Amino acid sequence: MVPDMRKTMLLMRRKALLADLACIGDALRVAPAPDSRRAGGAQENILQALGKVQRIEVARIEAALRRMESGDYGICTGCGTTIAPARLDLLPDTPVCGDCASAA
Repeated sequence: MVPDMRKTMLLMRRKALLADLACIGDALRVAPAPDSRRAGGAQENILQALGKVQRIEVARIEAALRRMESGDYGICTGCGTTIAPARLDLLPDTPVCGDCASAA
């Protein structure tokens, strides 16, 4: 996959995640019915956890986009070697090579 395609994929994924986060925020603002407070609390916990995971992914994507802009994309932040193109195809937001990921 060419770098422009990776950037497009990252931008599209970020847009989708931000839309999901907006929906999660809306859902968390809606108070549960009095007879469903217990279920509502569990749902709220799930939504909060999902939101946290998605915010982390957005941060990873934004970091990858910054590396693209600075010319550091595809260079491992751990050891400075080039990240394999196949790894970037699978994980376009990854900041590390396979060796550094395995060592972590």
